[in-house]
Amino acid sequence: MPSARKDNNGFTIIETIIAVGVGGFIITLVFLAIPALMRTSQNNQRTQDVTTILQVVSNYRLRNLGLFPTASDVAFTGNNKLTYYAAGNVKFNDVNFWIGDDSVNVKNHVKCLGDTPTVNGAGSRDIAALYSIKTGSGYSPKCRSL
Repeated sequence: MPSARKDNNGFTIIETIIAVGVGGFIITLVFLAIPALMRTSQNNQRTQDVTTILQVVSNYRLRNLGLFPTASDVAFTGNNKLTYYAAGNVKFNDVNFWIGDDSVNVKNHVKCLGDTPTVNGAGSRDIAALYSIKTGSGYSPKCRSL
């Protein structure tokens, strides 16, 4: 008696559902990772800009007998170009600075103790930049000094 042989061309419904589920899972992971990658990139740009700002301020003080600059005294052009912050967002000794503001506050006679600015033990040559970085749940304060 000849056996009835069935040709199995194509995929079963179970195989198709599994393939779609795995594909959806991978796409979900990619979409969840993109905001974190963008945030990390922006935070790296912020940190690089803060380093540039501190170098510009330090160079200004070296050329001007230790005087601390005002916003109109420094220019962020050429090698000192900022990538994230606008020059107008660089403030000097701003008492109204708050975390989450998209600006940098450069302070004179201040140094950083971790991410906290302090005047304790700070000398006349110490300068610090206060800024914030984005986290998954908001903003986190940062302090960087020379």
